[in-house]
Amino acid sequence: MTWSNLGSALWALHNSTTTPSLLPQALKAYQKAASLAHSNWRLWENVLTLCLNSNPPPLQPTTHALTRISQIRAHESAIPAPALALLIPRQDKHLVAMLESHVVPLITSRADLWSLVARSRALRGEAGGAVKAAEGAWRAAFAALSSDSASASACASEEGGGDERWEDAVKRTGLLVETLRSWQPDWKGRAASAVKALARKADDERKGGRGWDELVRLADELDVAIS
Repeated sequence: MTWSNLGSALWALHNSTTTPSLLPQALKAYQKAASLAHSNWRLWENVLTLCLNSNPPPLQPTTHALTRISQIRAHESAIPAPALALLIPRQDKHLVAMLESHVVPLITSRADLWSLVARSRALRGEAGGAVKAAEGAWRAAFAALSSDSASASACASEEGGGDERWEDAVKRTGLLVETLRSWQPDWKGRAASAVKALARKADDERKGGRGWDELVRLADELDVAIS
């Protein structure tokens, strides 16, 4: 039996109540399989899956699996945002190194990934870096409003089309406003520009839908008139 097959067998038998010890055993088997086939990203995804089913996820193997997946696949679409979201509050130095060295260079149009980078940098007190990442998230979401590409709309891919992209753009605008408010003394001008730019993208349907009320609230906070 191969290490991968052993991991699969142990994982299939695992029950969190009656056989909790099988999960770490399955994880060790998958780690061994991945280490032997170092460039097989599917094996590293198996490692990541088992890590994320642990409570809490073990930091070192989870971070290592994410690093290998990003190195092998070398595309932003390979980065699982929910996994990063679970780990970022812990701010381990190896996690930070992985995020900055292996995730950030891959981001081109994923607003969700830029938002996670902004959160990580804010937790570390990196004002300029947090603002830069929040602006990256805003630009990606803004661009997705007029793009049909799978990459540009990745942040809304699970939910669907234009309405979700619009709501995501409003969400990223709110994040940018809050990040600027927290870290920039002259924040209002840049925040107002972002709100007004997004408002110009709102057609009649969007003005009557979800997200518009939140954009109006942001505009009111900034004393900006939008119509």
